[in-house]
Amino acid sequence: MISRWTFVRRLATKAERQIGSIGEFPQLNDQQLLEAIENDPDIVNNKSWRRSYYHQLSQLTEALDARFKEQLDKNMHKIKSYNDRINTTIESRITVDITRDKLRFEDFYPNKVVSKAIASKLGFVTTTDFQRRLFALATGFISTVAVGEPGTGKTSSLFVHSLFLRRMNARGEGINSLLLVNSGQQAAKLEHMAQKIFSGILEQIPRQGASYKEMAQFLYRADEATEKKQINALMENPCPHVLVSTPQRLLDLLSTRGMDFLKVQSLAYIAVDDIDHMMEVSLPISKQRKTPIIQLLDYVLKLQDYNRIHNEPHPQLAFTTTSPTPSVFLDELRENTQWFDWSKFHEMGNFQDTQMAATNLVPKNVVFGCVLVRSQLSKSKKLRTDLIDMKPPLYPERMDWEYAATGEPKFLEYWKHKRSHMSKDIVDGELQVLISGVLKLFKKKKDDYPGRVLMVVSDETSVLKTQKMLEKLKRPVIVYSGQDLEDTPNSCLIVANGKSVAGIGFKNINTMMVLGLDVVRDIHRFVHLAGRFRNAAGLVSSDLYGVVDDDKYPVNKMILLAPDLATGSEERNQISRLSLRGGLVQWTPVVGIREK
Repeated sequence: MISRWTFVRRLATKAERQIGSIGEFPQLNDQQLLEAIENDPDIVNNKSWRRSYYHQLSQLTEALDARFKEQLDKNMHKIKSYNDRINTTIESRITVDITRDKLRFEDFYPNKVVSKAIASKLGFVTTTDFQRRLFALATGFISTVAVGEPGTGKTSSLFVHSLFLRRMNARGEGINSLLLVNSGQQAAKLEHMAQKIFSGILEQIPRQGASYKEMAQFLYRADEATEKKQINALMENPCPHVLVSTPQRLLDLLSTRGMDFLKVQSLAYIAVDDIDHMMEVSLPISKQRKTPIIQLLDYVLKLQDYNRIHNEPHPQLAFTTTSPTPSVFLDELRENTQWFDWSKFHEMGNFQDTQMAATNLVPKNVVFGCVLVRSQLSKSKKLRTDLIDMKPPLYPERMDWEYAATGEPKFLEYWKHKRSHMSKDIVDGELQVLISGVLKLFKKKKDDYPGRVLMVVSDETSVLKTQKMLEKLKRPVIVYSGQDLEDTPNSCLIVANGKSVAGIGFKNINTMMVLGLDVVRDIHRFVHLAGRFRNAAGLVSSDLYGVVDDDKYPVNKMILLAPDLATGSEERNQISRLSLRGGLVQWTPVVGIREK
């Protein structure tokens, strides 16, 4: 830069001498300037000019080095403090003694305003065992994959941490935290929670015209009017502190509107709730690259690396998953993704390599029953059904648990192959048989189901179609869409897809009917559905899990209805396997007539 200026100045001086007036600097491009240097006799082999150039350059370098050293010495204490903090070991980052009883949110976070709002509006005063372990890691800015049982506060802990986490000024403008959930119903539940928390904050710090959407916004598939409100809210306030979304909804908006609309290029915290419901944790990631959650995380994490300043920390990541989760999932994350900063990572919970769980995965207060629906056509071609209880499994000796619990991967291959060859007419006929069985069960055992009953159908089954087929039932049939159950009749049947109840707790329900084995075809779905029964606090008491034993406390009933003709030896073995791996789940008679 100096040499170019010097040479151009010399040319201007020569021009002044030639015409006797002050001339303008000649306008030369790089090629013309190079040719002029090569052809100028005053510069070629001119040692004095070279000495002058290098002298000026050394003076400039010394001046810049002196200013840099001055600034470095001035801020050295900040640099040392930052390096000490960044290089701190994981053990020393955890500053809260999680063995203490009745730990509160303010024991982990200094913001007492938010803590009081959560306690007053949600009733969460103390933390669960899962929450205290997760908060201890999260407040030390440690990324994690956390395994936990249903009802231990996994979803709420991820959301609460995102509210407490402050944004660094160096990150600039943008969304601070991204929370990905499995379903729109789960996002709607969190939105309802955010409204309550924000109202509690306003009671302590009144603000005219304030909206909870400054704190958190929510993106999920809904009707056209609701989706339009979501877009308008982001246009009015493009940088909420927390953004909650389903993976596919966020992918769609990023592809159509881009990151100028969704400012997710500088995130401090990325959380994924129940990632085992968004991808198969036991399969290689390379075979699941087209899964929405993997596509989204690949894109968003690359975006962070591209925009991140060199001294900014990598975003904190927190994934939750339900037991049992194999350790091969962690190996896949290490080898086939670039999502985590592994120097600041620590797994949480028990990643099981064995088929048999050492602790109860299904709460001890849940009993299970399987009703086989036998169907036949009458002479008038009307569908007639008979109900019979499936014979409960005989649990083997403890030394044979492991052997008896194996075989699920082969069953899932068999099941996938079988379902793919079933025509639409067969699937519809199977649904009619199951609905007929439900109607007969309510007719024969009406007194056994006086309150609200949750009916779960497969994700491929239309809940509206199911609702219409249940019109003969002499009680209201309601489609679940995330609404508060307190607004439903005391005696009703609530129909929902398996995906729509993921992460949702049902306080006022103690009976669940599952239509078809497809809803609970593997251990993850079985355990997850069994954990939907909740206490008054919306949780499952930790003492209901514990070590596998024979002590059970039957309160909640989970009933599987399966067509007898389609339930062969493979299906029966899988149902027994689910009960075994869930923790020797207690069986209960439903109809009162057991098969031989």
